[in-house]
This record gives sequence, C-alpha cells and structure tokens, in this order.
Amino acid sequence: MENKSYFQAGLTLRHIETAQINTSQRSVLAHLRYGFGQPVGPAKLDLTLSAQHSHFADYAIGFIRVPGGRTDKSAAATLNLRFESYERAGFVPSLALQYQATRSNISRFTARGATLTLGLSSSF
Repeated sequence: MENKSYFQAGLTLRHIETAQINTSQRSVLAHLRYGFGQPVGPAKLDLTLSAQHSHFADYAIGFIRVPGGRTDKSAAATLNLRFESYERAGFVPSLALQYQATRSNISRFTARGATLTLGLSSSF
C-alpha cells in the first residue's frame, strides 16, 4: 500500500489419514494479517486474526470411542511489535501478545489463554 502498510490473507487445508486412532484429521485454518506502515511510538506493529476448524473422525478416550469424533473450533488474535529503533549488532527486540480460545465437543480441549513472547529478531 502507499503508506507501506500491508495486508495478507491465508488459507491452509489439512487432511491427514493414518491407521492409528486419534491422529487422522481434517482441518481448515484462515488468517488475516494487517501490518501498519508507520511505527506507533517506538514499535512497528502487525495484527493477525485467525480461525481454525478441526475434525478427528475417529477419536477415542482410552478405550471409549467418541460418537461422531472430536471437533475443535479455535480463534486467535496476535499483536506483534518490533522495536527497530533499538537495533544492536543487527538485532531488534520484539514482543508478541496472543489471545486464543478453543471450543471442543470434548471438554478437556476447551481452553482460553494468553501468551506473551519476548524475543530478538534480525534487522537485516
């Protein structure tokens, strides 16, 4: 875009078939990412929103088969910050904040959580 912002969209389809129970699955993942062209304060920002639907047709808990299999639905939002004005020896500090929620027909896989990741990334 004119102001150096960018927009990205992606779609991932997965189909895995195995002879083992609990590992065969079909899933679809969609994501949208927007990168801000101009820094906000000392940081360059990008925001990603994603959603995923997964289905395990043949699923069991111990020796009990789950009728209809297992179905998970997830959504996540991630904010990435790169502090390019603090570059040292070719590296810049980075920070990622993520929130994710998953609903499942099997309660042990229903969860919500937040993640904070600090790191260094290459500036070249």
